[in-house]
Amino acid sequence: MARPFAAALCLAAACGGDPGAGQPGGAAYRLAAASDKDLVLHPGERRTVRVVLARDQVGGIAGAPLHFEIAGEPGIFSLGAQDATTGEGGVASVALTAGPRAASAELIASAPGFDAPEVTFTVEVVPIRKLLEVVAGPGTLVDQGGQTASVTVSESGSTPLRVREIDFDTGAPIAGDTIFFSIPAGAGSTFASSGGKSARATTNAAGEAQAFLVAGAVEPGFEASAFSATGSEAVYFAVTVLGDRTPPCTVECPTGSVCADGVCEPSVPRDPALPDVTGVWHTKHVFAIRDSLPGGLQETFKGIRALDQFLSGRLGLPVWLQALIDALLGQFLPGWFYAVVRVGDDLGTLLSFLRAEGRMRLSPGVDAAHPSATEVWTSLVFYWLPLCGEDIEGDVQVPPECARLDVATTAAGYPPAGPRCRGEVLPAVAVRAAPFAAAVEAVPGSAPARWQLAVAQRQVDVEVARAVVTAIDAALSLSTPWQCIAEATDCRGGQECIVDCGGIGQWVSELTRGILPAGPVEDACAGAVGLAGQAVTELLASVKFQTNLLVFGGRATIGGIGEDDTVCRGGARCASQLGNDGFDGDLRRRPASRDGAWTGAFFGGPGDMPGSWEAKRARFQ
Repeated sequence: MARPFAAALCLAAACGGDPGAGQPGGAAYRLAAASDKDLVLHPGERRTVRVVLARDQVGGIAGAPLHFEIAGEPGIFSLGAQDATTGEGGVASVALTAGPRAASAELIASAPGFDAPEVTFTVEVVPIRKLLEVVAGPGTLVDQGGQTASVTVSESGSTPLRVREIDFDTGAPIAGDTIFFSIPAGAGSTFASSGGKSARATTNAAGEAQAFLVAGAVEPGFEASAFSATGSEAVYFAVTVLGDRTPPCTVECPTGSVCADGVCEPSVPRDPALPDVTGVWHTKHVFAIRDSLPGGLQETFKGIRALDQFLSGRLGLPVWLQALIDALLGQFLPGWFYAVVRVGDDLGTLLSFLRAEGRMRLSPGVDAAHPSATEVWTSLVFYWLPLCGEDIEGDVQVPPECARLDVATTAAGYPPAGPRCRGEVLPAVAVRAAPFAAAVEAVPGSAPARWQLAVAQRQVDVEVARAVVTAIDAALSLSTPWQCIAEATDCRGGQECIVDCGGIGQWVSELTRGILPAGPVEDACAGAVGLAGQAVTELLASVKFQTNLLVFGGRATIGGIGEDDTVCRGGARCASQLGNDGFDGDLRRRPASRDGAWTGAFFGGPGDMPGSWEAKRARFQ
């Protein structure tokens, strides 16, 4: 709105004209639009129209009566009032509300008693036309047009199906609408939120909604769909579930080796008393890294928390002072800015925990009790509760699946369709896990004997800084019109960004009676916001521990022994689970007695950082 207003002031006060026209005393009066003149509304939508009355060589005229009149068929829209008085700066406004049917009419503003031309606004009322589009993400490759996409997901893994709903006529995001997701009844996969073949989600402020698809075993490809409950064309996802089983060994294994899951492995005698843990496992890890965060990052999140409290009116300021601050900030800070701060606050909390998922292969070692292990982390997982809207249920100690944000790693193997910033795909996070040794041991004091997998020490190199920046960018893309920090803070050339620099420039110009022109102030604001965004990005990207090397060790109970004799070489002694499904909540509720326990730290950071984990055997068709 600031740009039409500035143009109006230029027309009225600084751009010349015919001095002496129209009024005794020689100064001409001008009436001009201070908001858009061509309005497109939906039935029942409310909009404010502004005009400015100014005098050449003088500026805005305060206290002048203005009149608004509807021209055209009655009932197209209604006015809050037909008469208004200009305030300081010569601006007056009137609210109009669209009627129930599609049609068009005109709104004419005039200044009785002043020889100034009338101003005409065109008002068109059109029904809401919703457009649903697929949003790219890890494993999702969107086809041209945005109505279809290809999705790949690993067996026993999960992936988000994301869509964005916008107003077809204005391009504005549609928030608060219900989106239904569905998959065929015959598919083996399910939705995490319901455990069934359908799921429901509500679009957020950016018009986006998502449902998490959880894959079971490898199965034939199938088609998932999403559509609005109140009417829109459906979008479709062609889903492929990828298996982890490698082809059979293509060469004859040498003497002393056997073929296991496509790999020639050493042939070692099996101990019939020990459970067989060899084979491929799907793994999930969580680490409480809050005490290991560098001081600079901790202070950054404290500052974001203070800003969030300030903007939310939770600092305990006097009511009158908070109201004044809210009114002032509300003029120049759009709702998106508040959302960005809240995202930062949420992430400051959520980044207290580092979660990862991947695949682990246990191979025979020097003997049956000492397997060797390799693992890849395919994704880092974060959670942001606003994604769930009002549908937040279940254990408060464990974040719900609807709040999940996945950050793909270089080991994910997905097509290049990850998050984008300014049209470019953001690089995946590098995670390198070193091979490690494990041991199958009896749980001390257990009778009859129970077994556990023990790991003395292992190392994983994680690009924590890149993961932080990528997670923030992903959250921005879900809650604002921008895809990354760089876009949100790019105000150059009048682009919409998190701060209304145009409005600030105009306000300063009016406050100083033109001594400080609006243009230079707007440019200075845009430069400052851009520098701030660059500084934040660089600060987050530069945050490091002494190294990114995570060193840890621990154990997990071996369970499901004898449940499946087809997925390992041990026959009836085959194990199917390590740890338990409650590993994430146990880290908070019962850290001292948790199963699937990790203990370690980032190299050079505080010691004894707790973690927990579980693994389930990969199953194949």
